[in-house]
Amino acid sequence: MTDFEAHVGCGMECHVVVQLPDIQFRCTYPPIMRLVRDLSDAQRDHIGSCGFGYLLQMTDIHVNHGLLTVLVEQFHSEHNTFHLSTGEMTITLEDVYNIMRIPFVGDKVDYDATPRQGIEALRRIFQDGTILNRDITWDDLLSRYGAQFPLACVLASIIGCFVMSDRGQQGFLCGWGRMLERLLIHPVRLGWGSGLLVNIYHEMHGITYRGAKSMATSVLVLYIWVWEHILVCRPIVDDSRQDG
Repeated sequence: MTDFEAHVGCGMECHVVVQLPDIQFRCTYPPIMRLVRDLSDAQRDHIGSCGFGYLLQMTDIHVNHGLLTVLVEQFHSEHNTFHLSTGEMTITLEDVYNIMRIPFVGDKVDYDATPRQGIEALRRIFQDGTILNRDITWDDLLSRYGAQFPLACVLASIIGCFVMSDRGQQGFLCGWGRMLERLLIHPVRLGWGSGLLVNIYHEMHGITYRGAKSMATSVLVLYIWVWEHILVCRPIVDDSRQDG
């Protein structure tokens, strides 16, 4: 939308930008890449059947924290849009699909807010009866079980780090225990794209209105979206340089 005069949000064009505190943009993809390299073809096919095959091809991205901070400062939860000098822009479900290639059509993504059953599922998956409520984090998951259960760790990391934010809570992983067990037994495509878009709005709202100081789920989508829609921010590849 570029026509402020005909839009209900025209009164917000000259809004006051609130300077946000230092925001931590957490990107956990590099540690996961070490596990992806060790996956067998059958395990890669299993992840692809869940709708996450494209994510296995992604490479490390060095995030420009200053660029993302400036962008988030322009976000307004009233319309879920960025108010820029060129008009209003927002991240759509189509953008999420084009960037992440995850399914947005399928059964509802269920998060179990009561962690007891999720903990029991994690104990079965990782064959470890010592897992307790809020006792395991994403880093623990990769370090403890990555070598023995790479498929489960990669799937759990994709869900918790790329698709559904952990919001910094240790016990958040337990809420996905039953879903993870379901996907390991029978890969199925769920409506992950819609859940990711909701999380993007939720995280940016948390920073701009509730004083949150970190983002996790939105980082890759937000950064690539900036490159695709605000061309002045896009890196320029110098093809003129030749080796040797």
